[in-house]
Amino acid sequence: MSQRSKSWFFDTPKTTSYGRLSQHNKPTESTFRDLLDSLTLKEEAGDTASESQQGLVKLCTDANAKSRTSASSGMQTLVRPHQLPMLIATGTTEIASGVSTNSTGISISGVSITSGSNSRLSYKIEFVPNVIATKATPTVADYGLITDTADSGTPKRVLLSTIAALAGGYWTVSGSEIYPSSAYTLKSTGDVYLDTASVSDTRYIYSKLAANDHGSPLHIHGCDGLGTAKSGGSLYIYPGAATGGGTSGNLYLCYNGTSAFGYMGIGGAVVGSNLISIHGNVYLNGKATIVTPGGGAITHFYGVNASGEITTRTPKEAGDTLVGATLAARAMLIFDGSAYSYLSTGSTIDKYLRVNSGGNLEFGDLDLAGKIVNTSVAAGAAISLSKLAVLTASRALVADGAGVISVSSVTSTELGYLAGATSSLQTQMDNISSKSSGNGIEYKTTDFLVATDNASWYIMNVTSNAIDAELPALSSVEIGDTRKFTTKFSSGSFAATISVSGGTGDAIKDNDLSEPTSITISGATGSSVTLVKRTSGYWEVMETIVLV
Repeated sequence: MSQRSKSWFFDTPKTTSYGRLSQHNKPTESTFRDLLDSLTLKEEAGDTASESQQGLVKLCTDANAKSRTSASSGMQTLVRPHQLPMLIATGTTEIASGVSTNSTGISISGVSITSGSNSRLSYKIEFVPNVIATKATPTVADYGLITDTADSGTPKRVLLSTIAALAGGYWTVSGSEIYPSSAYTLKSTGDVYLDTASVSDTRYIYSKLAANDHGSPLHIHGCDGLGTAKSGGSLYIYPGAATGGGTSGNLYLCYNGTSAFGYMGIGGAVVGSNLISIHGNVYLNGKATIVTPGGGAITHFYGVNASGEITTRTPKEAGDTLVGATLAARAMLIFDGSAYSYLSTGSTIDKYLRVNSGGNLEFGDLDLAGKIVNTSVAAGAAISLSKLAVLTASRALVADGAGVISVSSVTSTELGYLAGATSSLQTQMDNISSKSSGNGIEYKTTDFLVATDNASWYIMNVTSNAIDAELPALSSVEIGDTRKFTTKFSSGSFAATISVSGGTGDAIKDNDLSEPTSITISGATGSSVTLVKRTSGYWEVMETIVLV
């Protein structure tokens, strides 16, 4: 049978043929069985609740809660709130929400967690080492806490005597002093500070052979970057800024002895008395001042002799050193870009360089004939025309028979007549048609522009070359204006072509109804064509005569 909900038994059609629990229905046996299966009966162990359905349960006893067991009846049991476990740090005080306690480094706090519709008390446990009791003087029998790297970082305790035994190979403790053993070198991978709280609390680094012995040598070696000491390694000393010091601080290297100055050797042994011996290159990023003995003025140069020593030099000695020879009187040094030489100017007078009466050098009689050529003048010299010889005013310049610039007989006024011309003047003159009151006749042997005058006739001699006559623009002539073109030749002939101008809409209309932009005259001497301007704006062919 099946377990049913309440509505299944009663919310049914009311008819005698239906087997549910409702008026006018006739419930069946299976209906009553389903009804009993849907109820929980106190004595039925099989009616216990499960995760998938409701049923009978019993309350858990305190003994069952402590032993974490269910009731012996087989029924499901429910834990009551007072049976839930408490979290207690010390004593019998329960850790509630918002309550925390510290004990031997362990901090436990009650935290109310709210997530969606769920709310519960949870606990946060932390390690707080600063609340652990301290021991002022540990002994080798005490323990310390370590992390065991060989055991996945597991925390473990270890005797301090074991730690001391491990360090015994590196350090030796004697009284109030600790120093590395002879088998090892003291090395710091970080910064080392010698902190002085006041001037009277000075800290010292010194090599100690006996009490208050400051005279023993102290050796500081750079290393090769791998921890191995190297006498040729690098040692950097950066003095910090301090009261009374420079911006970057002062570095004092001195000898604590009886000498006022002491000896200091950089890169080698000290040489002589009160000297600094520097072996290698010295770079001075700034000004070096050499003070003469007694503080007097420097009247000599400083140079280096053959032994590499810096010594004083007179100007004469410096000059001799530069040229590698003994300079004579009135000699002048010359540097050619790589080496020095000198020029002897003579005792009194030299042709090109001489000594004047005041004892100074001056140029003598220079012979520059043929010495200055075109290449001697810089390309950007831009010599002003006013520096040239003065010529006749208002005359055109020409090149004479010798190729030299000179003036011509043409004046600037006559030259101005040509201004504004845009083409050959001769061609323009040849293209000018004669103008008269009657029929003007023009004789042409080359290309020409047709005149705008009415009733102009043109004889075109095409004996040795073709001729192209360009009609005037229609807008420049009157309606009815006529132009006649006739060919002439003595032997052999070329083409005579009459073409329209470049004006928009200009055309020639022939009697064959075509509108060409040009027509050609063919035939023997005397062949001709006549054109007239019409109202509609075109040149019409009126008559064409072709002689054979």
